[in-house]
Amino acid sequence: LSGITLLDGDHSLGKSLLALQIAAHISSGIPMPDGTSVPQSGVIIITPDTDATTTQLQLLTAFGADLSHVEILSYIPEPDPDDPNSNYRPFSLPEDLPYLFNTVKRMNARLVIFDPFINVLSTHNRWTDQRLAGLLSTLNQCLIEHDIACLLIRNCPAKGGHARPSAIERSERFLTTAISRLLLAPDPMQPTSPLLAHDFCRHSALSQTHSLQIQPLFEHPDLPYITFHG
Repeated sequence: LSGITLLDGDHSLGKSLLALQIAAHISSGIPMPDGTSVPQSGVIIITPDTDATTTQLQLLTAFGADLSHVEILSYIPEPDPDDPNSNYRPFSLPEDLPYLFNTVKRMNARLVIFDPFINVLSTHNRWTDQRLAGLLSTLNQCLIEHDIACLLIRNCPAKGGHARPSAIERSERFLTTAISRLLLAPDPMQPTSPLLAHDFCRHSALSQTHSLQIQPLFEHPDLPYITFHG
């Protein structure tokens, strides 16, 4: 329940949607889709270049989230000296690690979501494999010390997929640092139904693979929802 869990998969398989549903369950204390009970806790969501008001807040509300336990931290309050009309800048790592964990403490958070992680890496750094390893190690250690789970989302397709991750996003450092990995992949028997597989975990037995379906919410037919089918 603490440390980095990778959530990997190709484009359009529902990674972001799944992350928001998990966030909604944790923020409200509603049992997970597979029936696992969870304590109500704070959730921090970091999705660079995304306007939370357009879809994220609508989806979280429709999923039953308690928004008082959700903090969307995609932007940091800070005046931009080059733009007098801007009071915010995008969240970036490693610069904003202290701000993140101050927010964790304020929100009593148990889950942090980076979606996608590669977009929060600071543009002021030249990212090498070694520098990435240092950041991931520091982040993972801080998460474990504070007893916080983290969903770190990557666009990493199976063979023949559409995503074209950069060399940094494909780095083996993610796998050597993470405590577990979830993988969304098309079901070869039913391509419209993704499979959610628990690929590895360092501290517990693997969970069973789940078959998922993305379909409209009954109360909000314009919004998508993931259902679990065993």
